[in-house]
Amino acid sequence: MKTGKAFTSTRNLFNQTLAFKRGERGVAAAVFVLGLATFLAVGSMAIDISHQTMAGVELQNGADAAAWAGATALNGQPGGIDAAVNRARAILTPATLTGGVMDKANTFDFGSPIVISNANITFAVNNGDFGTNKELTIAQAKGDTVAPRVRFIRVNIPMHYVRGIFTNVSIGRQFLGVTREAVASMSANGLTPPAADAPVGTPPTLSSDSPLNTLCNWVPLSALQDPVNFMPLNKPPGSAACGNAYKFTPGCTYVIRAGSNGNGTGFVAGGNFQALAALNPDGTRMDTGGSDLRDRIAGGIKVCIHPGDWIGTEPGENGGTVRQGLNARFGDYNGGLNSATYPPDINVKQGITYKEYSAAKAGDSAFQAPSQGTGVRNRRVIVIPIINNNEFNAGRDKVRLYDLGAFFLRTKVSNGGSADITAEYVGSGYDTPGLYNNPSFVAVTPDNGGRVRGLSKAIIVR
Repeated sequence: MKTGKAFTSTRNLFNQTLAFKRGERGVAAAVFVLGLATFLAVGSMAIDISHQTMAGVELQNGADAAAWAGATALNGQPGGIDAAVNRARAILTPATLTGGVMDKANTFDFGSPIVISNANITFAVNNGDFGTNKELTIAQAKGDTVAPRVRFIRVNIPMHYVRGIFTNVSIGRQFLGVTREAVASMSANGLTPPAADAPVGTPPTLSSDSPLNTLCNWVPLSALQDPVNFMPLNKPPGSAACGNAYKFTPGCTYVIRAGSNGNGTGFVAGGNFQALAALNPDGTRMDTGGSDLRDRIAGGIKVCIHPGDWIGTEPGENGGTVRQGLNARFGDYNGGLNSATYPPDINVKQGITYKEYSAAKAGDSAFQAPSQGTGVRNRRVIVIPIINNNEFNAGRDKVRLYDLGAFFLRTKVSNGGSADITAEYVGSGYDTPGLYNNPSFVAVTPDNGGRVRGLSKAIIVR
């Protein structure tokens, strides 16, 4: 009997253990299914959140672009407020250019348009005014006594939505909202252009009350930069390692007029070689090329511009014309140019850097006086526009000015002028006597010690 009881007890224990094992497998399966569902829910939400984050980055890019574009129009005038609003909205709106070419606008969420209205654009005298009762509507900013003091613009991208494919299932939200904003301003004051009815040749003035940056003597050549990361483009061979690859660096050289093979780089559309032309107030071309371009390069364009303005393009290589205009600054005259109208620099020594030029004096190895004419210091320093290379799109006859930079001419242009023309970057905050190199167009006042205030540009504040 004891043996049978022991057997029965053992069998019952086995059956109980087997039943427990079966139950354990059932629990494990349930835990696995529950864990898998949780994992999928969390993973799918992560996908949607990443989607939302990417859309936020795209909206921020749009807000930054719109605010910057708006800031470039601020000029201390009521009309500048309207222009700021138009530029801010236009940069988010696709436009058809001459020849049917489409300008790509800022978009989000796989090409969806970013939409803003005038109500999403406000202004301020100081950055800290936003969010207070000092924040200005468009109408308030246009006041005659207010517009001269407005320096900041804020673009608030209203709520835009992206579809939540998985969050719709997990938490019941079909759309996820995203909004962004940006503030931009012009970084410094500048020159006051002469009145519209002032005599021809009247210089601009400079004082503590001058409106936002304006430059009234520039040379119609240009340096190129990438429109996304603002990296300088079309650098001369062997200079790639010079300075910071992501910004124009003082002491480094850059191409300011592409040579005969310039279009092969792909940086600009065919037919453009980085030469520019001034525009009249109605948008028509002021120059007709040829001798006009030569004269403008030799003496500078006395037309006031500032970042954000439109500038005409001057297609064609114009090799001889550009060479004659630049070489006049070294006292080498051809094409009807003369030293009386276009004086040479005080130091025409070639192959020197701007640092060597600045330190050189008569008798130094880095100094050579011109053979004709009365030298004027800093004639070899030219201020030229910096342009986003995509502005030179096919079908366009004008480009928008992004920034202004001062460049030093190290050498004359060789005969023919078909090669790339390079110059050394001095800086965007160029501040030195003699910037206004034509004696008949002096734009300095006694209170600033004969120095011209540094060049300015639109900047993103936050």
